[in-house]
Amino acid sequence: MLKQCPLLQDVPLPVPARGNWGRILTNFDANCLRDVTISRNKDSIKYVELEFLSREELNATPVSYTDWVRNNSRKYQVIRDGWKATTWNMAIPVGSPEGWHRDCVVDVKDVNMEASDPCLSDLMAMLSSKTTRTLKELPVAYPILSMDDDVVYLLSRTRPREMDKLALMFAIDLRKATLRGLAELDVQKFIFLCNFCTSEICRGT
Repeated sequence: MLKQCPLLQDVPLPVPARGNWGRILTNFDANCLRDVTISRNKDSIKYVELEFLSREELNATPVSYTDWVRNNSRKYQVIRDGWKATTWNMAIPVGSPEGWHRDCVVDVKDVNMEASDPCLSDLMAMLSSKTTRTLKELPVAYPILSMDDDVVYLLSRTRPREMDKLALMFAIDLRKATLRGLAELDVQKFIFLCNFCTSEICRGT
């Protein structure tokens, strides 16, 4: 924009993670998967993508291999198995649409959820009393990238058995793979997770 003759340039986002191909091609709300922001010192564009992991398991164990083949009883169920976050950056000014560089790749199973802050420890203990799920098992969506560092904010909304709905926000340092913060949200203000909007640029495919 500061050039004498500014030139509008299309900058495609990195190719989606393999686990997100089906979602993006079926008009899935891309806001719950990714976010784009500009670094605080405005020297790079930052991008993050969540990949929801899953695994397949047989619904029933066949009596024998012969029985399994004869009846073609290969029925599977898909089970959610956590998530993975990948961050990318591109230097400003943009030299090439292919200028994205992969930065951090973090699997939730590798994130250190131990809280060093006493206040954070008390909150985690309180949440543990509300849900049998561990923090790593809670569903997350709508990543929000920090402009200042490598922290990504994630929203989680669940309904523990026989309890009221629970809404949380996590702050994860992807560079160090550690929990930086945790807060319980007012569920009444978050009827749907999409009420919390990320940058509009991440709506594009």
